Amino acid sequence: MNILFLFEEIIKKHKALFFDKIKEKTNDGWKIIYNIQGLNYKNTFYPNLKFIFWMNKEMSELSHNVISYLYKQNCLYRSQMIQEENLEEQIDSILEEIKKEKSNDDIINFVINGTDKFNIEAKDNEFDLEIFFDNLAYKPSGNSSCILHTFKFELSANDSLYEFELKHKENSKWDLLFNGKKIETSIEDVYKEVVEIITNTEFIKNIWN
Repeated sequence: MNILFLFEEIIKKHKALFFDKIKEKTNDGWKIIYNIQGLNYKNTFYPNLKFIFWMNKEMSELSHNVISYLYKQNCLYRSQMIQEENLEEQIDSILEEIKKEKSNDDIINFVINGTDKFNIEAKDNEFDLEIFFDNLAYKPSGNSSCILHTFKFELSANDSLYEFELKHKENSKWDLLFNGKKIETSIEDVYKEVVEIITNTEFIKNIWN
């Protein structure tokens, strides 16, 4: 069990918006699943991480000297052998690998640069509405399976708050869930889709008012 405590110490040295673990029974023991969201780790923001340790039936030690981790946001996992004496270096290496994968790179950049990109898109809205986005905030989803996981966001503008979700699909596509709609799009087009829905809604409000 020492390696679990060591892993937690490594992660908890850095700020996370959500950190929890759950256990699930397997055929030959248990797996401990760490759900970590909004982790600021060595100058990189990781919106959604999952790490799995495989335990024996007594939960007293690892059944396999292996750590599994969510490599891609469409629920593709990878595994590698681990050693207690250099675990932190291995975690560093895994996180470097994760952030370079496209779905992770896309969502990291969306969180970091989203506010500015929404404002760039808002300047070109067809109704010439004056909309300024104050902040795009990422909201952790808590403990959920990878299949059900969505990235939740709050976008504030003109004293209004808009909530939407993103879910990664295959082939670099994302589902945008916003205002009762489900739209398949690319991460680059999320800004346009969201601003279009907001400006259409605001334009209709202005007509009725």
